[in-house]
Amino acid sequence: TAETDYVFDVKPGRYYGHPNPARCEWVLAGGNPTAGTDPFQVGAYPVGTPPDPNMDLAGTYDAGLHASANGVLEYRGGVLNGKLLVVRYSSGQDIETFDVAASGVLSNRTTGLTGLTGFSQPLDVTQDPATGHLYVTELGASRITLLKLRP
Repeated sequence: TAETDYVFDVKPGRYYGHPNPARCEWVLAGGNPTAGTDPFQVGAYPVGTPPDPNMDLAGTYDAGLHASANGVLEYRGGVLNGKLLVVRYSSGQDIETFDVAASGVLSNRTTGLTGLTGFSQPLDVTQDPATGHLYVTELGASRITLLKLRP
């Protein structure tokens, strides 16, 4: 089954959808509570399967179908200041961005930004704080790519 990948605002004591019987968490993602389309629904569950009580739906964000969200950083400085950058390995093979509110809430997921696309199976990203340059590791190309952001 095709699955959406997620980005989480992780908080202590909350659950983010991967069953863990040792913690008494049994339901994958948002379960299937109603006959309609539910947030983070898993259609393989019968209708009426609620998410686990600790599931933090408000702290779960859609990273895209087949996205495999991997490396993440909060950019400091320049035009992307304060944005969360998320490397997408599978489907997007790019870096998507989110706006981050002072409370930590994510919004405005953006893909397709010039210069942040066209990678070959990217896995991680890091920023040089002195220059603002980004370095993206690309498994498919066996390289590290330097990105110099324009002011």
